[in-house]
Amino acid sequence: MANLFLYGTLCDTQLLEICLRKSLNDINVQHATLADHAVYWVKNENYPTIIKENDAIAAGLLLSDLSEQDIRLLNYYEADFNYQLRSHTVDLSLNHTGETPVKNTEVEATVYFNLTENVELGDRWSLEKWAADWGDIVRETAKEYMSYFENDTSSAQSPTYLEIYNRILKNSSRN
Repeated sequence: MANLFLYGTLCDTQLLEICLRKSLNDINVQHATLADHAVYWVKNENYPTIIKENDAIAAGLLLSDLSEQDIRLLNYYEADFNYQLRSHTVDLSLNHTGETPVKNTEVEATVYFNLTENVELGDRWSLEKWAADWGDIVRETAKEYMSYFENDTSSAQSPTYLEIYNRILKNSSRN
């Protein structure tokens, strides 16, 4: 079983359920933070990246006790975005309710980090802005993209995430 800290588009509960192919009621999800990190939009893109930044706090979700299949599904979804999982300690003491958890507040978890060098940063990330501007198109893309998942890989005939996304965007009212 694995712990995973999410900070970007996968904090959208609808998208997360699409990618995991199950309800979040079946998963232990808690608000968490990652110290000395910040989340920014990738410039001219509709997704974020996380970077090391002293005295910053990246807010997100901690998914606990994920199965190997859960991790495979999320890795499949993230594969086209050039992310790699790295281990970090996240904190559960600063949650959205203001209540302090009664258990230990620090937990080891893996976090998706972008491997692309010299990523140009935009403004600070906003999940609310992303959901309003891009959520519907990305969720529709994810539904189709995740339908191609077959035990870690897609077949050679499967379209890439970007191909699906571009087709859906082209056919949307945004174009």
